[in-house]
Amino acid sequence: MHDAYVAGEGVLHATLCGLFSLVNLRGTGDVAEGELMCFFAETAWYPTALLPSQGVQWEAVDNRSARGTLTDGAIALTLLSTFDEQGLIETVRAEARGRTVGGKVVPTPWRGRITEIVYEFAH
Repeated sequence: MHDAYVAGEGVLHATLCGLFSLVNLRGTGDVAEGELMCFFAETAWYPTALLPSQGVQWEAVDNRSARGTLTDGAIALTLLSTFDEQGLIETVRAEARGRTVGGKVVPTPWRGRITEIVYEFAH
């Protein structure tokens, strides 16, 4: 599988065993927004990308959750993040993320769960 967001364009190419193409999407609009949302959700593994200096604006919801908004060009999206007792991201959620159903993009609630982040440091 290859998915990416580069310069306002989204790329999603999924294959079966690297031989048969299952999905091959590329473009702006819904594809770009979906891929930027995946990047934003996966920044839990690259936390410096979540800093305001990287374009993320944060708004506290309560003591265990916050809304982060990421803007890149014409695309702006918001994810709700929840945090565990140590302050690590536990879940991310969007009210709607496009998914393809019968050839049409349908906005659908979307949630990701961050289950394990392990850091190892060399001594």
